[in-house]
Amino acid sequence: VEMSEDDTAVEMSEDDAEPSGPQKLMNSLMCAFCVAPLVLLGACYLLGLNEKHAVCESRAIAAGLDVVDEVGCQKTGSETLVLFSCDMQKEGLDFGPAWPGYSRLAPFLPQDMSYQGTGLSVTVEMLQCVENVHTHKQGDRKITTYSYSKEWVSHHVDSSRFRRPSSADFANACGVQNPYWPLGIPMQERVYAPKVKVGAFTIEGHMIADIPLDAPVPLASFPGWQPAGAGTWTNDDYAVHPHASQRTVGSAPIGRLRARIYGTDWSQAKLTVLGHETKSVIRTWKAPSSWLCSGFELSHITRGYIEKDDLFDSLQSTADTKLWIFRILGLGLMWCGYCCLAKPLGVVAGCVPFCGSCLGDAVDTITCALSCLPATACCLLVAGVVWVVMRPMVGGPMLLVSACIFGGLVIQKMNSEPGKAEAGGETELLKPDGEEA
Repeated sequence: VEMSEDDTAVEMSEDDAEPSGPQKLMNSLMCAFCVAPLVLLGACYLLGLNEKHAVCESRAIAAGLDVVDEVGCQKTGSETLVLFSCDMQKEGLDFGPAWPGYSRLAPFLPQDMSYQGTGLSVTVEMLQCVENVHTHKQGDRKITTYSYSKEWVSHHVDSSRFRRPSSADFANACGVQNPYWPLGIPMQERVYAPKVKVGAFTIEGHMIADIPLDAPVPLASFPGWQPAGAGTWTNDDYAVHPHASQRTVGSAPIGRLRARIYGTDWSQAKLTVLGHETKSVIRTWKAPSSWLCSGFELSHITRGYIEKDDLFDSLQSTADTKLWIFRILGLGLMWCGYCCLAKPLGVVAGCVPFCGSCLGDAVDTITCALSCLPATACCLLVAGVVWVVMRPMVGGPMLLVSACIFGGLVIQKMNSEPGKAEAGGETELLKPDGEEA
């Protein structure tokens, strides 16, 4: 262990012995025949499930757009999917024992607390010493650098596991070990009212969690805590102070707690709600079952007023974003699987004397780039099979592009086979005794 110029702890160690040629080959074969099939199968499953979910979600959104009934704040009894924009009512929203999860927060919050809202969000963080590890290679050595800093963290950081607590960087940045998380102090909690009145309707269930909790909750008092901004309080009862010689003027001590309490913003009480209405109670709407799709639900709550078409466009846009995120993830997994299949080629090329290392790296780079083609083709094949069953006009082009890529790879393979006679070449045959044919 050495100390760098900025007093960070540096650990240097020799790299492990380089695997021999047979070991590299065995590892690459294990990667090709054991790891690659599992990765490829996992990618196919992920892509297929993602495409099926996207199709069914799009169908549910389209079905909802066809049947949705735009109602006013006083109209009830439609017994179908409804859309309305109304103001929330404070009636029945007093924070108390009727709230699920009230017992988890009641011992922490002030006993005289008076709050009305759809929910309550409490986040408590502790200023703790955090170890930052950075590793890099320098020649034949592996260098690991340990540095330390104070950060607000909403869970306990066990400083007894730090690698270099005796370093100058730890002493300058922290100076003391992190205290344990106090009993009875929550880390992150969100509780919601059992029901919320919006216009003439009542919202129940998990839909209430869609209502934002982003307004600071004013408290008349909070025993043991000091105000530190809107909705924010601090507590130094569990703080640990370093030795006087290591203290920095104005620096917050390790162990200081910071609580942020947020709730409903009543200045933005209007909500646009989409859900199934039954006797004025709003819950999630279940879309009609269709081919390979069943049980898909639709509901949405957003702040302010939104037109019907804009709302459904937003729902479809969100669904498309999730679709493409998992498509890219599936393509990445597929690409990794094909790279594993080609791994032995780079190992074999690396065994060439004198230039093996450079040649092996070049082969690995080329095979990695070329693996993108079959990976893309497989992704299009899986997606196309799902879509062609449910929406042929979308799945057909996918299958066509996949077939073109696979066809091009097959033709390239056939043309590159050895032993082919060159076009236009002539072969001269000689008869016995040297006579020309």
